[in-house]
Amino acid sequence: MHNRHRVVITGIGLVTPLDITTHGTWQKLLAGKSGISRAQHPEFLNYQYNAVGIVTGEHDALNKIIDAKNQSKTDRFIHLALLAGHQALTEAQPSSFYAPEEIGVCLGIGIGGLKSINDASQTLTEKGHRSLSPFTIPKAINNMAANWLSILFNLQGSSYSVTSACSSGGDAIGQSF
Repeated sequence: MHNRHRVVITGIGLVTPLDITTHGTWQKLLAGKSGISRAQHPEFLNYQYNAVGIVTGEHDALNKIIDAKNQSKTDRFIHLALLAGHQALTEAQPSSFYAPEEIGVCLGIGIGGLKSINDASQTLTEKGHRSLSPFTIPKAINNMAANWLSILFNLQGSSYSVTSACSSGGDAIGQSF
């Protein structure tokens, strides 16, 4: 008899340009809405193609999950992962069935921390290395999103991220086995 490792996905969290909740995103999709629009941000206006999908309106929900001090230590991709993870965990309620050490995080991230890397590059160029924040690397590396989910929600099992471009989410599910 084979001892099979089971992975169960019982909660879903969506943070999209349509809405910052799974339910809101689904309702807007059913209504035929699109999260893509013309860029309004000045940094995008000079591009020939400026259709973008930007997540907005997440600040109030984020403030309920992570305090301002820790928000400043983390990049936006981590914030969005925390929002989605919070939704999935709220829906799944894994702590009702499993001990914290039995619950892990395997998070798929295509790329993260670009703003932090860009900001650090500018700081390094303009002000030198002594002006760099000690949080530069922890803000930018992909595995920190999974780590922050583990820390904030007391998930004591394995915690890591999978980065494989557009297939990161699917690969994370596969790696969970």
